Amino acid sequence: MVVFCGGANDIGRNNSSKAIHEIINFIVHYENTNIILITAPPRYDLMQSSCVNNEINLFNRKLKKVTKVHHHTSILDIVTVRKLFTTHGLHLNGQGKEKLANQTVRHIYLILKQEEISPIPLKWKKTIVDAMEVNNESNAEIDELTKWTNPETQTQHRRIWECRAVQIRVTGY
Repeated sequence: MVVFCGGANDIGRNNSSKAIHEIINFIVHYENTNIILITAPPRYDLMQSSCVNNEINLFNRKLKKVTKVHHHTSILDIVTVRKLFTTHGLHLNGQGKEKLANQTVRHIYLILKQEEISPIPLKWKKTIVDAMEVNNESNAEIDELTKWTNPETQTQHRRIWECRAVQIRVTGY
């Protein structure tokens, strides 16, 4: 399991497209690994409407789109409560880091607890009978041949066998 947690410094330097590209490359390369992407935190040292915070929001939306396409990835929204950031507003304070750590642990636990849904096995025909053997088979024997078939398709198989038996009786093959 890999957890990606990045900051907003590179986003503020207009490197968000490169970061998304590198994250996607990593995700594609490690498709057998569970990957958690944590959204980038807002910058409280800047105005909420600043170009950097707008770019952070765009970056986070792109991260969420990536997780929809790649099923081995998931997104974890970082805490955005102002009181969980330092006074200058750029980094999480102690409480914020603890809250993020707890969220991450819960998220990992949920991923590990997910049970994989396996397909339901169905019975199929035991063997395929040579068409010439069907020539002298009775209906009871046709039933025996189709009993190993999935019940939903048993009627369909019975009709096929009956048609094949009629064809063999009429044409000889």
